[in-house]
Amino acid sequence: IIVSLLLCLVACTNQPVGNTESGKDTQIESESEKKVEIADANDILSKVWETYEVEDMDGNMYNDRFPIMGGHFESGVMDMPAKYDLTKTSDLELMYCVPEDVISYIDDASTMVHLMKANTFTAGAYHVADSSHLKSVVGGIKDQIHSNRWLDGFPDRYIIAVIDKQYVITFLGTEEVVANFEKELKSIYGKMLSIEVNEAIR
Repeated sequence: IIVSLLLCLVACTNQPVGNTESGKDTQIESESEKKVEIADANDILSKVWETYEVEDMDGNMYNDRFPIMGGHFESGVMDMPAKYDLTKTSDLELMYCVPEDVISYIDDASTMVHLMKANTFTAGAYHVADSSHLKSVVGGIKDQIHSNRWLDGFPDRYIIAVIDKQYVITFLGTEEVVANFEKELKSIYGKMLSIEVNEAIR
């Protein structure tokens, strides 16, 4: 009987642990750390914008979207982010707070802005051709935001983020809208994303 009990104990201790809750948590974590492929700057803003409309278990739609325009206003696209023409340097500085002296470091851009009031929400994604210029781009945009002349009142907050050490993402507006965009950006890009600046504008 003693020998049988010992054999039973040994068998129990040798059971695989792959199906434990801990194992599941590890698998979920590794899934969230997978690298997200990025086609271009517009792909980043589009992925976030697409999350704003979701459906619950009963088929009800929750739409957090608001009216936006993407790209340059002369060739703007309604209701979605769009590629921005980098030759329109003065407008990029005026509308999106990207100063002309750092635009030469950027080779691809996408923008989106609230149609009714830019200070409610404005965002841009910029590919920096050489990662050694990331600090200059982030710093230049930060300085431009703080020195900008806001015609319709100050936005509440702005955030500058970097994705995969290649893309600089900027977004500003009301606290609620900025927080929601940040949440969705983090949920998509995870550890590829680093928040460089997160400050109130006053």
